[in-house]
Amino acid sequence: MLVCLVLVAPLLWLLLLTVLWATPLRATSQRGVLLAAERCFAWAALDVFMLTILAGLSQVRAYAHAHAHAHAHAYAHAHARAHAHASVVY
Repeated sequence: MLVCLVLVAPLLWLLLLTVLWATPLRATSQRGVLLAAERCFAWAALDVFMLTILAGLSQVRAYAHAHAHAHAHAYAHAHARAHAHASVVY
């Protein structure tokens, strides 16, 4: 499936665009070839979308850990400062 998305769909898209540009067609035939070319273009872009999703998912755990660590550190620092000021007797 990935080979189809990465290799076949973009090449078929270019072939269909070449047919549209170089071949005299009737309006109905042009519309059909154009729709087929648009579908090939959409399927050709699906691999980029899937790779982006996979790359993002691989980074979620590291981001969540860093984000939680930063908030825990800030909370601990603020909590310690609040108790330090509360223990001072005037």
